[in-house]
Amino acid sequence: MPPNIYFDLDNRFNVEQEQRIRDAISETMLVWATHMNEKWNGGTYTGISQMAACINIYATQNLCPAWYSESPIQNGLTATNIAMDQFTQLIRDNGFKRSPERKSSLLHLTIILLSLL
Repeated sequence: MPPNIYFDLDNRFNVEQEQRIRDAISETMLVWATHMNEKWNGGTYTGISQMAACINIYATQNLCPAWYSESPIQNGLTATNIAMDQFTQLIRDNGFKRSPERKSSLLHLTIILLSLL
């Protein structure tokens, strides 16, 4: 994994909004790291994270994201693992500067933050 991840925030955010965004990013990264650590299972990559196990119980519909074109997703566990693997790739692309630079706009981050609530 890259040593750093880069976020370029729109300069129209005030200090309080910037802090809320930073907090949301930090919390998201913590959830991701916990999931990946539990899934890693000492190097076997066969574990099931607590988050995925919980999602598997309650997620019963709309499991397939619009961007996903592989075989149908049958359960919340698989949906969680696919989403977190995609998030891992985004982190790698960002940290190793493989993704294009882009400035996060107020609207874009507002939509992301609202989806986290």
